[in-house]
Amino acid sequence: MSDTNKLLIQTMDSKTREVFFNYFDSYSGKTILKNYQPDEKYFVGVEAIQNDLIYFHKFAKPDMPNHKGIIAFSVSSKEILWENEELEFYFLLNDKIICRKQLFDSWNYKALDSKSGVCLDEEISYDKLLELRKQQIINGSNILPVNFNNTNPDNRTASDFIEDAINAVDITGYPEYAVCDNLLVFNYHEKQKKGYFDNQFFIVDLVRKKTLYSDKINSGLQNFVPDSFFIKDDLIFILKNKNEVKVLQMKE
Repeated sequence: MSDTNKLLIQTMDSKTREVFFNYFDSYSGKTILKNYQPDEKYFVGVEAIQNDLIYFHKFAKPDMPNHKGIIAFSVSSKEILWENEELEFYFLLNDKIICRKQLFDSWNYKALDSKSGVCLDEEISYDKLLELRKQQIINGSNILPVNFNNTNPDNRTASDFIEDAINAVDITGYPEYAVCDNLLVFNYHEKQKKGYFDNQFFIVDLVRKKTLYSDKINSGLQNFVPDSFFIKDDLIFILKNKNEVKVLQMKE
């Protein structure tokens, strides 16, 4: 999800294993970028998006999760603005990319200009790194779901509503939830016959104590599906089944 309210979706061809990227306007659903592929068509992923610049990464080895390199791609010009093959993306803060390089027994942290890739700081101390990391967390605007259990309620009304819902059914694992203003958003995995699960999703008005929206977003699951939704500004993004993203707008 970008800071300009665009949604980037990564898909993979199940036969060839090639990876494709699609970019949409979150409010209108308009396609901005369709089936884009970097030069590396298989082992590639996304680190972050800012001002319609997508920062891709490759992998150090195909069978390992370690990221390698930074590729800055401009959606508006449909071209790569810059690339750094030596550094690994760590996090994005305003107009800086904090990145790192593996040394013999430690990491060297640097700061790059996010638009040009020019190095702004050759060596960032550990204390400075912690300070920048805190700023990055504070600046984040996405609300991600967290696991619910009765020992961590941050909202008593929300906690009571979730407990009433899950006590009426047979679930597996923990529900996941998020609270945004006066709305509670949560989901749980309900057990079905033959060991399958259904992923049930709800939006609740905590003031009126009323369910505003409910949906079975996955059915016949064999495994638990975490992170089924997230919230950005006034939009709720729901990952439904394996091939659908549903976007709901919160209105007063």
